[in-house]
Order: sequence, then structure tokens, then C-alpha cells
Amino acid sequence: MKKLLVALIIVIVSATLCFGLVACSSEETDIYYEVKGSSLDESSWVELSGGKWKDNGGESGKYELDGDKISFLQDGEELMTGTLKDGTLTLEMWGMPVGTYITKDAYEILKASNREIVPSSGGDQGVSDKDPSSGEGISEGDPSENTQTTYTVTFDANGGALIGARKLTVDAGSKIEAPAAPVYDGHVFVGWSVSTIEKSLWDFSSDTVTKSITLYAYWENEIVVSFNANGGSFLSGDKVKTSIVEKGSRTSAPETPSRENYIFTHWFADARLTARWDFENDTVTSSITLYAGWVYDEKDVTFVLNYDGANNEVKKTTNGKVDYTPERAGYVFNGWWLSSGQTSAGYILSKKFDVSNVVSQNGLTLYAEWVDAATQASQLRAPGVSIENSVFSWDAVPNAEGYRVTVYKSNKNESEMDTVIHATTWTFPDYYDTGYYTVKIRSNGDGLNTINSSYVTKSYAHMILPSVTDISMDISTSIVTWSALDYPANYDVYVNNQLAVSTPSTLFDLSDYEAGSYTIKIEASYGSYTHSVSSRSVMKYRLKSPIVNIELNDEDASYLISWEEILHANQYVVTINGKEIRTEELSYRLSADSDLYDENNEVMISVAAFDTLADYLISVNNAEQKREKHYVVTLLKAPEEGGEVNWALRALAAGEEVTITAETNRGYTWLGWYKGEEKV
Repeated sequence: MKKLLVALIIVIVSATLCFGLVACSSEETDIYYEVKGSSLDESSWVELSGGKWKDNGGESGKYELDGDKISFLQDGEELMTGTLKDGTLTLEMWGMPVGTYITKDAYEILKASNREIVPSSGGDQGVSDKDPSSGEGISEGDPSENTQTTYTVTFDANGGALIGARKLTVDAGSKIEAPAAPVYDGHVFVGWSVSTIEKSLWDFSSDTVTKSITLYAYWENEIVVSFNANGGSFLSGDKVKTSIVEKGSRTSAPETPSRENYIFTHWFADARLTARWDFENDTVTSSITLYAGWVYDEKDVTFVLNYDGANNEVKKTTNGKVDYTPERAGYVFNGWWLSSGQTSAGYILSKKFDVSNVVSQNGLTLYAEWVDAATQASQLRAPGVSIENSVFSWDAVPNAEGYRVTVYKSNKNESEMDTVIHATTWTFPDYYDTGYYTVKIRSNGDGLNTINSSYVTKSYAHMILPSVTDISMDISTSIVTWSALDYPANYDVYVNNQLAVSTPSTLFDLSDYEAGSYTIKIEASYGSYTHSVSSRSVMKYRLKSPIVNIELNDEDASYLISWEEILHANQYVVTINGKEIRTEELSYRLSADSDLYDENNEVMISVAAFDTLADYLISVNNAEQKREKHYVVTLLKAPEEGGEVNWALRALAAGEEVTITAETNRGYTWLGWYKGEEKV
């Protein structure tokens, strides 16, 4: 009678739960919580909805029902199996129990009827009556099978990628070994945590497995230190370098960047360069950018005051610029000028120097121009005259009645032109002969209230090219550059008085020259203009790139890589498919069985010259050369066969076609070539 009552209660419970079970309707969503003793573990759950499942560990997939049998699928493959009946879900994996789960509604009904789910290790479960007086109950399962001996440990990369197995089956109460650390771009792996939110790390040295668990990779953001060259660049040409450091650690200073016309000072933690970074004591707690600090590389400038009795002065720039303004009694200073030569009348002041520009050339020479100051109140001031190519221009002088322009050929007293104009520009006539001229310009008074100003005297080179300026060399690239003239000129570049190239470009590459000191002379030419010549000494620090020769040895199919000796180099870096091999020899042999060949049986080869004493910079890698792997082919003629084989021992590339000839003699007939007994 008691058994019949139990059976009736089971039927009633099943009917009551049917409205909330997936087995009854696949369109509703139900969450099943794991049964732990007499209570539910709400942190461990399985959700079933519309033929799909997911769990608290982030796993998901589809499920299939066959009566009360259920199969959990993942990526089309069966992951777990179990039963879904009487409002209760049991699961097992590879024959091992995973757990027993029940909905909250079903659990409350069972509690109200003084009944409980009895989990069992065999995957079955029962519903038991509790006798309040005796504490005993009747179970349709076997409580003796409730002791679980193995559990499943699942490793979840938590956004990263696992290396190795994702799941382990371990004995109950045992320790587990830490798997290989997962990887996650931009993150640092800290350890395995039992929580996806908190840093509750699993201690592999002491923690034991007492249930099936999921361990989640715990990540912290990668700590990146960025070094911003702040207007400069590193030797590689990069503007920014980065390094990865551990949180709370110190970082090392990178190579010192370079910047034209500047000297590096320190690294700073802010773009305003107020917080200097202390590499010995400061630690990195989060990603940070350090900025290079710079000061101007102050240059020496020679100032030619340009009047009798005046001494030249050498001064340094201030913040990279010219800020020296001289004084001369009775004259007004009209700026600093560049000179393209000198005549008996004085320096040819060809172009006014812009003092707002940073001085890039050490030893620059500038020339002063002076204008007579007015001698009395009624005298007009002299115009300030500038020259751009053949155009003379000046500012308008108040109350001037025009401007008198007088032109003299150098070393002649008679003028070539004497005219009055009312504009503030005048163009030197193209039809004048090539040569040097003196041009005088004054402001004209009216003779009533104003008198003429003093003359402004300008030396002018007609159809004579000015000299190029700002000759410099980039030590990292060995490229020499100079300022372009205002004409479409051609430049003959001489290296140590030997003509190297004739080019319209304003750069010349010294890469093919040995490291050392050179005198660079640049002769500019343009049409019928008289040529100009400029020169400067430069120091080439980049070693010359070696010329590489690669020869195939037919006897063993190896490659002999050889190169010329490079001045100042005491070591050579042979790069084969990205791997560097350092040698002091002038050759390197690549064997046919070398593991440097890639999957296509090819190698890319380059060689650079290197100075281990660091007096010079490593050469730029020469152009990579590609070579294929070869095989030695030997042909043997059976002694009983006639004929002579026309074949020299050779190394052949895979797939290479060759022609082999043979002649018959002594009455024999040629049958062909054989590899063993197989004809080829």
C-alpha cells in the first residue's frame, strides 16, 4: 500500500511539473540547478530552451530528446548524455556522472511534500519519502551508489586561446597540474580562477577537486611602455618604440633617438616634458607613453659686419635661431644676407636670411647690409632693398617722388643705366652681359620739403648661379642633401674630387662608399649661367654594404656564399630565411641538408657588415637573393651495357629537366635509363 502511495505521488508530481519541463514543451525556457545534498547550488546551472542548452561555465550547444533520454551536442558532436524525467535532469560524460539538476519549482514541490531527490553515481535518481519520526526514507534509487569517484575539470580561456586539453577527468580529492598558459593578445595571464569576475585563483599546490568545476583564465591588461621620439626617430626609422613589462616593474631605456638640429636630453612621462622619468626608481603600474626631451643643437655662426675696420664675430644660435643685431653709427641695419661671391665692389648679397628659421648648418656665414641713416630731418630715408632672382624690391618710402635706379658694370665708372621709376620693384634686364654689377637705388625728394635719401648699394651677379647651401648628411642613411637653387639647375657631385654623378636631384647616396671622411663638392649649372661651386666635409658612419656572390657546388649541392672585405668591419651577419649567422670569415657554406630551407625548399639570403667595436653603424642589408634547394644526381652505367654516357656530375633543382645522351657501340643496343630494375 505504501509503494502504491509513493507511485501515485510521483505521478502527481510529474503532472504538476509538466508545465515547466522542456520534455513537455520545447518552446519554454527552464533552468535546472545542481542538487548538492538536500539543497540547490544556484551557481551551477543548466538552461534548456527551444532545443538549445547552455550552462554557467559559458558552454552551449543543442540538445535532442528521445523519450526520457537526452543528448547534449556541441559543434555537431555528442558531449554529454542523461535523462530528463519527473522534473529532474541527470547528466554524465564518457560514462562518468556530471551531476543531478532540478528546477526551482520542482524542488519547492518536493520540499513541500517532504520528499527529496537522491543523486546517484550511476546516473539514475530516485524520489524518497522522509519519515520524520525515524529519519528514514524509501528510495527508488540506490543511495549506496551516491559516492562519486571522478570529476571533470574544465579550463575556460575566458576570451583567450587554450594550449592543450580543455577538459580533464580526475579522481575525487586529487590535485591537478596547471596546464600550459593560454594566450590573449593585449593581455597578461595571471592564473586560473574559479570565478569569471573575481580573482579567486586556484592553488595547484594545495587545492583538491571535490566536484566537477570550471577554471577560468584570469587576465590583466598588458602593460605597454611606448617611447615617443617626439619629433625625432630611432635608428630603424620608427617614430615610436614599445616594450611589454610586468606591472610594478621598472623599464629599461631604449636606444637614444636622433633629431636633426637637436640634442636628446631625457625621457619624460608627459608631453609637456615636465616630469622626468627615473629608470632606476620609477615603476610602471599601467600602460604609459614616455616622450623624448630635446634641446637645440646650437650652431656656430660667423657674422661678417661688412664695413671697413669691423671684425667678424662668431656667436652661437639661441634656441636654434639667429638673434644677433649689430649697430653702426650713421647706418640702419638691413638684415643678414647670404653671399654668392665677392667682387671689387664688395660682397654679392644674393639672398636675405630669414632669422625665423632654425639654423641647420654649423659654421654658417652671414653678411650684414647697411643703409645710410638720414642726416637731417628733411632727408628721406633710404629704401630697404631685397633681391629675389633678378627682381629688386623695396618698401614704399613716405613722401618719395619716385626712386632712382643706377646700374654699373663692375670695375667701370660709367653707368649702364640711370632711370627714375615710381614702382617699388625693378627687374634686372636679361639682355645685359653675364657678369657682376653694382645697383644703386635711392628715394627721390621734391626739393621743397624733402631731399633725396642716400643710396642703397647692392652687388648683383647676373646670369651667375649662387652657391648651394645646407650641405649635410644623414648618418643613419648615408644620404647627402643640399638646398635647391631657385633655378631648375643640374648638380655635378664630386666625392674627393672624383665626379660621382650629374643629377637634377638635391640628394646623393653614399651607401656604396666605405665608411670614413669625404669631401663633397657640388657644382651647380643652369643654361648659360656661370657655374657655382660649394663643398663640405662629411663623415660616413654607416658601413658599406658588401657585394654578395652565391655559387652552387655540383659535387655536394651546397651553396658557397661569399663577399668582399669591408673597411672597418670585423664581423659579418649572414641572414638566411630570417635567421642571423655571425662570422668573421668572408664566406659561409650552406649545406644541401640544412634546416634553414623553408617548406618550399627555398632560402632568402642577405649579408651585412658589422663593427663590434661600435665605432661605425652596421651596413644596410643588401638585396635578398633567393636560391632553391638542389640534389646531387649520379648516373651509373651497368658494366655489361655498351655505350658511353655523356654526363657530368651535377646538382639539380627539384623538377629541373635535363637531357642525357648516350651512344651505342660494340654491337650493343641502347635500352634506356634504369633506377634499379625500374626504367625511368
